Amino acid sequence: MAVIKSGVTADQLTVDATSKAARVTEYNSLGVEKWQSPSASFGKFASNTGAITVTASADTAPAGKVYFWNPVGGSKIVRIKKISFRQSPTSEIALPTAPRIGITRITLTGTGSGTQLAMPKKDTTCPVASAYLSTASTGATLSNVGLLMAFLIGAKSYIATYGGSSVVNNEVWVPSEEDAIVLRAGEGITIYQADAGTTSDTRTWNINIEWDESAS
Repeated sequence: MAVIKSGVTADQLTVDATSKAARVTEYNSLGVEKWQSPSASFGKFASNTGAITVTASADTAPAGKVYFWNPVGGSKIVRIKKISFRQSPTSEIALPTAPRIGITRITLTGTGSGTQLAMPKKDTTCPVASAYLSTASTGATLSNVGLLMAFLIGAKSYIATYGGSSVVNNEVWVPSEEDAIVLRAGEGITIYQADAGTTSDTRTWNINIEWDESAS
């Protein structure tokens, strides 16, 4: 076995005597081995949008109900790893429409100043999240790039007098590692209602989102 030194005692590269391959231990920029840190990420996070009521009118992207972005000038890359969607009717009236809840990619300038939603760490050793997650885009100017995906709000045909049916949707998007949505500084998503609902609509929906943040 051979050892190559850089001149500093602690900086050594070991070459295996049998395979002749160099042994390398990967560290993140915090100096922690990747296997024992949050996978070389600065952090792993999850959050929930809270219950949002379907509106009679549609949103026009990039305006929407919830905004999630990597701040302008940020030093990290945000990777969305999972989005789950659930909706449910809450009243005994007919709701014949089936609007989409869209996830559209955006770019932005400026700095968001809205009240942010809670962004808990999935590992308590992680730093605080640097992403912006809020129901307000105040302070930033957004530009729509294009629809990435959409979830469908189920129609409701329930009529109190005669009975009926309703649809409760529960959908989950979990990409492969290489297919995660990557948000670089000044990029994000808007979660918006792409189609009109019903007058006096009472259906509610919410989205769970999970992401990680790593050095850019």
